[in-house]
Amino acid sequence: MAITEFLLFVLTATLGGMFLCGANDLITIFVAPECFSLCSYLLSGYTKKDVRSNEATMKYLLMGGASSSILVHGFSWLYGSSGGEIELQEIVNGLINTQMYNSPGISIALIFITVGIGFKLSLAPSHQWTPDVYEGVRRVRNNESLYDKRIHFASLLLRVVPTKDRTNDVYKKDLNSRCRCYIVGSHPSETTSKEVRNPLFDSDSPTPVVAFLSVTSKVAASALATRIFDIPFYFSSNEWHLLLEILAILSMILGNLIAITQTSMKRMLAYSSIGQIGYVIIGIIVGDSNGGYASMITYMLFYISMNLGTFACIILFGLRTGTDNIRDYAGLYTKDPFLALSLALCLLSLGGLPPLAASTIPGISMNPIIAIAQDTLFSF
Repeated sequence: MAITEFLLFVLTATLGGMFLCGANDLITIFVAPECFSLCSYLLSGYTKKDVRSNEATMKYLLMGGASSSILVHGFSWLYGSSGGEIELQEIVNGLINTQMYNSPGISIALIFITVGIGFKLSLAPSHQWTPDVYEGVRRVRNNESLYDKRIHFASLLLRVVPTKDRTNDVYKKDLNSRCRCYIVGSHPSETTSKEVRNPLFDSDSPTPVVAFLSVTSKVAASALATRIFDIPFYFSSNEWHLLLEILAILSMILGNLIAITQTSMKRMLAYSSIGQIGYVIIGIIVGDSNGGYASMITYMLFYISMNLGTFACIILFGLRTGTDNIRDYAGLYTKDPFLALSLALCLLSLGGLPPLAASTIPGISMNPIIAIAQDTLFSF
């Protein structure tokens, strides 16, 4: 994939998310996230010759297609119950005119739309695809041919430059390995294996595409949930409040607990994002009356900053080591104190450890949601 195509997909996906934030009808609410999703599929599968990348892309495509079909099926129930309206505010008026706001059709639409949005938000229990996709997405390999040309040029240069060891058989046998080591930046004596791994194009190192998907997909799906739950399901607020409360609690518990047991940094951040999205759902449940939207937006800003900072640190670490195994981070402070401190700051902020800024946002959102949850449970 050329860099122009890569940037085109990134910009188109971003444009789809921006259209979704201002959508006011069912058609735009469906087309905008699909525009984002299609570009995300292409971004996750750009390494066509990588088996694990193809597997991750296929999982992402199947789960995304299934969630979209479930979502549009819920839209069809909402469209029919409102008397054929597609504008969000007109749907509310249509439900009042047809006296269908408490009908079983609205409950069916609510269930299907909640399930579809749950897949796109990676809410538990529909979160299983997220770690596999995060781990399977690979780094762009546009410059592998350029890297091979550099190896051949360095090999030719070492053959031309006079040296006292030119007649040494060991030197001739290990010439290509020496060239690879010089290009990567290490000394030949530091290489112990026959095949030298290139951190710049190693498939096990984290990729910026994962950072892009982890942030933009959550923001776009959160905008979708805010638009669709707050307006058309105004008369079913108690029902969707209860559904989202259960999903948010499950996501926060399962995501954070499973993240502790991971050995891959990608999978740990994937499960961490599942837990983080539970706090975002809290803001949607609280709504605008108790400052829920303001808390949600503030939390999303800190989440985006800290998440991108974390991925920047592990991408830099992957460029140097070619791995994302958590055990390989041992002793990082002695090798690169600035990188270690930056990564620790971002991870502790994502974990909500005081006095970091992101730790205050869940506390702001939790007080209203506890009161709402108590009222909802007592009403049942």
